[in-house]
Amino acid sequence: MTIDDATKVMPPFEGTVILALKQTSDSRQVHGTWCMDGASADDVAKTVAHAMAQAQYTQLAVRGDEKKATVTGERTGFHLSMVVSASNAAVCKAPAHYFASATIFR
Repeated sequence: MTIDDATKVMPPFEGTVILALKQTSDSRQVHGTWCMDGASADDVAKTVAHAMAQAQYTQLAVRGDEKKATVTGERTGFHLSMVVSASNAAVCKAPAHYFASATIFR
């Protein structure tokens, strides 16, 4: 799994990139983190799911609550999973901003 592979299937997410896409040491996954605006973690997760649907992801699942939520989906042999969570970090502080960390693999 290369960064180029991930970039080709990654939906355009609204938010500030906190950690740019990076390949794991075993080259099997690519990770990235954004700071996204929203009213709660599950609100942001629903926004992420919408972006994934627009990018032709299927089998979408959203779970969680106002502090932590997840989104998963499939697209042409790729699996994208995102964890959205509240944080006290100044760079992305809840309740108006949430960390959204993605993992993509085949």
